[in-house]
Amino acid sequence: RVLSSLGSPMAPPNLPPIDTATPKPDAEKPKYDNWFYRNPGYTFLAIVLSIIGALVRSSYSVADRNRIEEEVESLTAVEPEEIAEINRANAVSAETFAQLVKEIVAELGVDDVSYPDFIVVARGLLRRFLGEERQAIPVKQGHILDRAVLGMIPRYESGGQAADQLREDVLDRPSWDGLIGLPGPSVLREKLPLRSLLVALSLIVDSNVLDTSDAYHEMLRVTSSSQAVGLKDVEELVDALQLTAQIPCYVQVVKADEYVPYQRYRGASAQDILHHALREKPRKGEDPLIVDNPEDISVQTLRRLMMTRSICLLGQCPKV
Repeated sequence: RVLSSLGSPMAPPNLPPIDTATPKPDAEKPKYDNWFYRNPGYTFLAIVLSIIGALVRSSYSVADRNRIEEEVESLTAVEPEEIAEINRANAVSAETFAQLVKEIVAELGVDDVSYPDFIVVARGLLRRFLGEERQAIPVKQGHILDRAVLGMIPRYESGGQAADQLREDVLDRPSWDGLIGLPGPSVLREKLPLRSLLVALSLIVDSNVLDTSDAYHEMLRVTSSSQAVGLKDVEELVDALQLTAQIPCYVQVVKADEYVPYQRYRGASAQDILHHALREKPRKGEDPLIVDNPEDISVQTLRRLMMTRSICLLGQCPKV
């Protein structure tokens, strides 16, 4: 046999070919390999700092909301306890108030009128509606009504007098008892919107929210040129309710556009309040509030609006 055919005795044994295209790593990489897993200490610290930042931001936002609410409360001329007091003292029904409104409009028209002229007419009509037992004092606790109206004057003041100065001249006087029907100082000759005065007079009504809302609807209707109640009329009603402190202060605060570095708040206008009321999530079992015709608001729709959490007339609104 030829020796060359036996192969070289020094040749290595046959081995499988080596794959040089995809070299295997020395050790398999972990399943999760990112910065957070490689740095657990920094990750924990970032989580803690984010929680602290959120708490601090929330604390500043709550403090700002409380500050605005206190400012709104400081502008109200009467307290909720005083409103309850004048309600109980007079105990006029919502139906009687609606009739009284019609008579006042027939007597005075719908133009702006001064408070003394308005209250003289209102007192005369109340004597007729309430009977002999109220002839001497048709409006009990009248100083509360006086103060509610005086609180509206800075909004409607004219002649360039600053609201702060007017408040100092008018609201800081020691007592206004017995002012009803008297000529009073010259500031009382300021003419005010009739609707605002009628809403202030509604402080003598002691009735449930639904009946009071119906009386307000009738008031808006008889003082409207079209004899229909539109959204603009409801906005004027909400504005007058704000001025006479018949809407809680906490609903008169809304979010401002500033939210960096924390959410800021501001006082709500009547338009803001009505906007939120129309878009409020319905309570359980209620249908969404839909206004088909903004120029014709029904009695039921006004009831729903007065009962929303965004308006909450006299604080009497279901929470759920």
